[in-house]
This record gives sequence, C-alpha cells and structure tokens, in this order.
Amino acid sequence: MPLKLKVRTKFIKLDQEKYMSAIITHISQEMKKGAAEFAKAAIAKIPVRTGFAAGSINNLAKLLGEQAKLNPIIGFSRSVVNKVGSEKGTSANKLTEYYYPPGGGKVLKTTTSGAQFATSPENIIRRRDNILIFQYEVDISYFNFQDINRGRSPTSPWGAFEAGEAAFLQYMEDIGLRGIPNIWDFVNESFRTI
Repeated sequence: MPLKLKVRTKFIKLDQEKYMSAIITHISQEMKKGAAEFAKAAIAKIPVRTGFAAGSINNLAKLLGEQAKLNPIIGFSRSVVNKVGSEKGTSANKLTEYYYPPGGGKVLKTTTSGAQFATSPENIIRRRDNILIFQYEVDISYFNFQDINRGRSPTSPWGAFEAGEAAFLQYMEDIGLRGIPNIWDFVNESFRTI
C-alpha cells in the first residue's frame, strides 16, 4: 500500500512598502525632535545683540511648531540710545542696525528678519528615495564666520552648529532610533497543506 504524506507549509511574506513607510514616518518624527534639540543647543551658544543671528533659527521653530517650545529671543533687552535716528517699526531707544548681505541690499536686523537667510522649513528635513536628510544652514556671513572663528564677538567662536549637531546626533542615538517599528508586525503568514 502506497504511503500518503501530507505536508503543511508555512509561508512568510514581508509587506515591504508598509514597513518602509512606517520606518520613514517614525524616523522623520524623531528627526523633528532631534532638530528641536539641535535648535536648543545652538540658540544657547548664540549671543543676542539685535536678535538677528539667533532669529535665523526661527525656521526650525516654524517647522517644529509649538512642540519644540523654541523662543531664541527670550529675555532680550537693550538700552542703547539711538544715534542713527528712528526707523519705522523700531523704538527710539534702540540702535538701528542693518545687515548687508553679500548679494547686495540691506536688511534691518530684527528678531525675525534673520530667518530669510536660513534653510526654509520645508527643506530642513527631506526625503530622497528611502534616505531622510536633516540639513540646516544659515547664510549670514558674520554668523558663519564667528560660529567657527574668533571674531568681533567676545564669545566667538560660538560653536552653535557644533553644539547643535552633537545634540541632534545624541538624541537620535539615545532615543530616536530605538523605537524603530518591529519588522514582525509587517509580516503576513499563510499556511498551505499539500
């Protein structure tokens, strides 16, 4: 009498698309939290005179929203007598100062006008294929110089971006990459008997 054999086979299939989507979503959310750590560390290193340089971090605040609780200009006050004359939108007891960008023109230094020289919020965290990129740049010549060199500021070099980078990487290493979605949550099992 011939022997009959039944075999039950287990098939496993990973839903790669859902898994990659979950990973990208998780990491981009964590990168935003890491960006908040970057901003807090950088802001702490930037001296405030007009608020222009520190205000260049405002685009990070726009990206992160209220969750970041960023306000680079908290407690800013100055009592320099205005010898240049009062400009529209400035008070008479503040010195009117301008930034002259390398491309020409002049920009009144305020706590918000520096943001136009920084990476725009929609380009801070971006995706290229399955790679997420955090990039933040400030194109204010004296900011970039005094951040890494000895300049006119008594506290230069500031090291703002170095401190920000270290804070971002530390957050991602300690917290951000620890909660990656479990691959087994995206595996479908099926059985077949032959």
